[in-house]
Amino acid sequence: MLSKTLRQAGPYYARLLEISPESTIWFIRRVENTAGEPVALEELYIPYSVVPGLEEVDIKLFSIYDIYQWNGIVLGEGHQTLRITRLPPMLAKHMDVPPEQAVMELSCTTRDRGGRVVEFSRSYVRNDKAEFVVHFRHTNP
Repeated sequence: MLSKTLRQAGPYYARLLEISPESTIWFIRRVENTAGEPVALEELYIPYSVVPGLEEVDIKLFSIYDIYQWNGIVLGEGHQTLRITRLPPMLAKHMDVPPEQAVMELSCTTRDRGGRVVEFSRSYVRNDKAEFVVHFRHTNP
């Protein structure tokens, strides 16, 4: 884990999280490793009101989904976007890639079953270390 801090939402994250710009949010940044190599860098933005006791939880040991479950949060839906981008030099260093190397950026807004936004996440994934498989089924209403 690189950081877990509280900060003010500001206009950009307030819009994404559907809260006021003055609201407090959690900012979590961590690197996902596989076989000792960095594969993804994840950033989470969570309204403080969603998980107010997060400061007491070691997120190196427990997943954010465990924490949601403990807080009675049932996830409902998410909207995810994939794009290709380049990392700023500081983030590229954490991912062990040159800044000019393209990475996949997955951004997702997740809502609970009541429609409340519970998180905005952004993951930067090394395309030389990952593969995505999508399965879908069309059903008639």
